[in-house]
Amino acid sequence: MRAGALIIIAGLGFGAVPLAAHGVGCTNASLKGAYGVTEKGGFPIPLITTTFDSVGIFNFDGAGHFTFDHTITYTDGTTGSEILQLTYTVTPDCKFIFAYSNGETFFGVIVNNGQGLIYAEDASDGVERTASGTKIRTE
Repeated sequence: MRAGALIIIAGLGFGAVPLAAHGVGCTNASLKGAYGVTEKGGFPIPLITTTFDSVGIFNFDGAGHFTFDHTITYTDGTTGSEILQLTYTVTPDCKFIFAYSNGETFFGVIVNNGQGLIYAEDASDGVERTASGTKIRTE
């Protein structure tokens, strides 16, 4: 299922190029400020019966910590909002990872000189999710 998620992510990029492709390495400081984020997903895999959409804001501190303030809506009409306190790690090739406290893990890439990000969920936990974000302000 990871390969499928990667194909979807490549399609979301629309020509976005990671910083590392331009010879510039990335660090946790490459993610700083607020990003508007949209997510789409579903579960359980492989027979997805519930889908969801989420809209929110990632607010990165540039030092490995961020908040995710979002609202999520499920197929059955259920909605919810929460603010998560999370940590992240950026590698020199401009990829990043983060995880929820329940063990859901995510992988992504920083694009357009830090102005955007694209990520997906590691589908081994039975949830499929792809997402993208655009910088909305600098702290």
